[in-house]
This record gives sequence, C-alpha cells and structure tokens, in this order.
Amino acid sequence: MEILKNEEMKKYYYEKYDIASYFGKDMYKYINLFEFKKNENVFMVNQEVNYFYFFVSGKVKIFTLNERGRSLLLKFNVPLQILGDLEFMEGSSIRTNVQTITESYLLGIDMDILRKECYDDPVFLKFIIKNLSRKLEFLSNLSSINVLYSVESRFAAYLLAIDTKEEEILNSIETNNLAEISEFLGTSYRHLLRIIRKLSDMNVIEKKGKNIKIIDKEYLSSISRDIYK
Repeated sequence: MEILKNEEMKKYYYEKYDIASYFGKDMYKYINLFEFKKNENVFMVNQEVNYFYFFVSGKVKIFTLNERGRSLLLKFNVPLQILGDLEFMEGSSIRTNVQTITESYLLGIDMDILRKECYDDPVFLKFIIKNLSRKLEFLSNLSSINVLYSVESRFAAYLLAIDTKEEEILNSIETNNLAEISEFLGTSYRHLLRIIRKLSDMNVIEKKGKNIKIIDKEYLSSISRDIYK
C-alpha cells in the first residue's frame, strides 16, 4: 500500500464518483489517494481499522474464515464501494478480509478524523445507513448460495468475476491455488477438479499449465447469475 501524492488523480476520482455529495461538509483536504498492488491485503480479520475507504478503481475480493479456519468467499467488489462502514459505526476491528485482484486505487480518510468530523453529519450518516442496508440484504441471501447454486454455477461466477484481461487469460487461477479456490466456493478440491474437467470437455474453458482460459463466456454467464456481485 502506498499513499500517492498525485493531486490530479485524486481530484479525478473524487469528482468522477461525486464523493463530495456523501458529506455535509467539505472533506476533500482530509482525503488521501491510496494505491494497492495486485493480491495485496486492504483489510484483514481482527486488524485495527485505520482508514475508511472509497474503492474507486480496480477489483477486490471479500472473504471470511469459518470456525475451522477455512476461507469462504463472500463477494467481489468493483467501484464504487465503501470499505469500513460497519467499523466506523461500531469502532470494532475488521470482520472480513479484503484483498485486491488487480492493481487498485482507493480514496481513504483517517478513521479518527472521520469520526471527529462526521459522526454527527446527517448527510454522511444517511449514506452509511444506505450502504449497511444493502450489505445486510446481501448477507441475508448469502447463506442460501451454496444451497441454491451448484458448484459449477459458483465456479463460473468466480471465473467471470476475476476475469480482468481482455484476452481472458486468467493468470490468477493457478494449479497451486485450486485448493484455496475450492475453499472459497465451499466445495472439495476433488470436486472442483471434476468441474474443471467437465467444463474443459465441453470446450467452455481450456486449462493450459497453470492458467485457465475462458473459451465460452456466454455459457459461463448463463449459469453464473452474478452470484458473487
């Protein structure tokens, strides 16, 4: 993570997403532009929260750990999203892990400054409540994903969500990461391998060494239903 001293870039994202409209006062001077490299952690469970973020460029995955310490994928985020809203309200440590899939940019405000300046700001609080309501609705549906959707559908959604290159070569799907992906999807490593073989035999994907290439994105879209978005 790096704080960038690029005023032009900061102003661009600030205006592109109309960040000023989420506050009842001018907060621009308190905002910094952060750059996170690919596969870098933005938040980690039980970590102290130092910044409230507006996620303005890139793609991140949000996941948690179950009682056995295994990863469970919650969703993928693309701009504009906010990170740290629950922690702002409760003053608690991080509840979920947030990791970048691509190089990403975030506008961040020191959490102590934000509480001092905006804890009684009705415009900002209304914004926070709306976001928490959307997250509550998402979480209420989350428990049914593994019941309602097959592993094939969940894997298709995963592939499409991390597809970040125009040529559709998914370098982040590597053979030595499949065990982690199976945990994210709530299935076994062996079952995931069977799904990959099935999709390969159908010419939907092609596995080459450590990479997976999407061949038939239309088919994947038809079975994925944007589960993790």
